[in-house]
Amino acid sequence: MKKNEKGFGAVEALVIIIILATIGASGYYVYSRNKTATKSTKTTVMPTDLDILPKEKSGSLKYEKISFFYPADWTIVDSSESFPKDGKSCSYPGHDKVTLTSPSGSTMDFNAGQACFGYKGDINYGSIPIKTLGQNLYLSFLGYIDTEISGNKPDAACLVQTVDAESRFFPSKNIFFNDAESKPTSNMICYTPKEKVTSTDSIKQSIDYNAATRVIESMKY
Repeated sequence: MKKNEKGFGAVEALVIIIILATIGASGYYVYSRNKTATKSTKTTVMPTDLDILPKEKSGSLKYEKISFFYPADWTIVDSSESFPKDGKSCSYPGHDKVTLTSPSGSTMDFNAGQACFGYKGDINYGSIPIKTLGQNLYLSFLGYIDTEISGNKPDAACLVQTVDAESRFFPSKNIFFNDAESKPTSNMICYTPKEKVTSTDSIKQSIDYNAATRVIESMKY
C-alpha cells in the first residue's frame, strides 16, 4: 500500500506540472499576441480629411484690420491704397482691395472703404446664415438688376448683414469718412465662381464654393 500511494503521488505531481506548463505557455502566447496587436495599432495612423486638404496661409486687410485664412494653392493680390485724413479722398486711412484667386479661376474679393460704396442695383436670389467676424451674418446670392449684365440670375455670393440685397455693403470698423459725415464707410466681400452659374444651387455646387465659405468663416478682427 505504501508503494502504491507513493506512485500515485508522483503521477499526480507530474500531471499538475504539465497542466501548469500548458497554462503558462498559453498565457505567454496570448500576451505576445496582444502586445503585437497593441504595437501595431499604435504605429498605424489613418489619414483624416484634414490631412488631405490643402494647407492654409494667412492674410489680412491692412486698413480694416480683418485677418483670414485661405488655401495655400490660391494666389493673393493686394492693390490697397493709403489715403491721409485730408479731405482729398472719401475715406481714411486707406482703401483695402485684396483678391484671392483659386487654381480654377474663381475669386474672393475683399473691398473695404473702396470709393465709399453706395451702389444699389442688386437682386437677392436667396441667402444662408453664416457666422464670421464674431457676428451672425448672411451669405447672399446676388445678381444685377440689369439683365444684360447677369441675365437675371445670381452670379456671386456676398457677405451681408441682413437678407436685404442692399446690405451687402456693411459698415467698416476701422476705415472712416474724410468729411463731416458721421456714417461709417462700407465693406464688400464676395465670392465669384469661374464657371458659368445660373442659380443659387449652381453657385453652391461650384468647385470653390466650400473653400470660399471657409475663408469667410475664418475672418476676424
